[in-house]
Amino acid sequence: MFTFGLLQKVKNITFCAAAFSLTSFCQANDFANNPEYNNFKAKTKLMV
Repeated sequence: MFTFGLLQKVKNITFCAAAFSLTSFCQANDFANNPEYNNFKAKTKLMV
């Protein structure tokens, strides 16, 4: 029973990590396709 609970926690953590990374990728992809991205890139290039 203890191992079943542990496996369930590992599954949940893995699922949450996958969902978080997928949504982060989608947000980054949306941002890169946004017309404001070139403006943002130009501003941050000056800072570096």
